[in-house]
Amino acid sequence: MISGLVATLNTDVELAQSALQAIGLHPALESGPQKGCRLPLVLETRTPAESHDLTNWLGELLGVEHVDVVYVDLGDDSGSFEKLVSHLNK
Repeated sequence: MISGLVATLNTDVELAQSALQAIGLHPALESGPQKGCRLPLVLETRTPAESHDLTNWLGELLGVEHVDVVYVDLGDDSGSFEKLVSHLNK
């Protein structure tokens, strides 16, 4: 399952950096280029429940103000992941 998310980071630089570090260490997440306080993310999980739990985890991270879910692909097509990552890096 592939999800496209946009995390809105706190304007406090230290809090935002803390969140970025935690996000960068998570194996199910890949980030695109940050624009201001907004960080596009690709989340790859096996189940909708896992996706839900990780999205909630993101929203609870110190330094993350809000998480928008902007795309969900319930299929098992790994090509979707590369396509979404490519789009985020444009």
